[in-house]
Amino acid sequence: MKRLLCIILVLSVSISTYAKVNLILHQPFVVSSDSVLVLSFNDESALRAHLQTIHQKALTEGYLLSSIDDYQAVNDTTFSATWYKGDVYKWGNIDLSSIYPVLLSKLNIAAAAYQNKLVQPHKIAQLINDIHDYYENNGYPFAQVKLSLDSVSQQRLYAQLTIDPLQYTTFDTIIIH
Repeated sequence: MKRLLCIILVLSVSISTYAKVNLILHQPFVVSSDSVLVLSFNDESALRAHLQTIHQKALTEGYLLSSIDDYQAVNDTTFSATWYKGDVYKWGNIDLSSIYPVLLSKLNIAAAAYQNKLVQPHKIAQLINDIHDYYENNGYPFAQVKLSLDSVSQQRLYAQLTIDPLQYTTFDTIIIH
């Protein structure tokens, strides 16, 4: 069975100095630094799935600018890709002052849980969904929850979370046909 080889060049330079790097392969290929990953797979779909996993893991670890670029076939059994890992981002602060303290308590949300912590997109999505679900289940099915990024400074994000409940709605009769 033919195995596929993927060579990933790992860049950890700042975005301003990011540049396309061409790999020239020589046999035998020797890995001599942490900047190159060599991986072997049975097929291209397994390779693509692994690259997606690498990218998703980097996002959960706060590498918000992580990207896999320049994925290409070098020949029929070798592929190359460039992975820009980027910098780790943390929350400076999420302003929750526009949310009722009773709601924050009821949903077990504390601003301190987001101060100086890694920015993890899935956790923010869960926070927004939890707040939206609460409003939706309590008479505000059209409520809007918004996260507005105020600023970014030294890999710290400062944002504000706001809620617009819109109109209170009740159903007095539901007819099922």
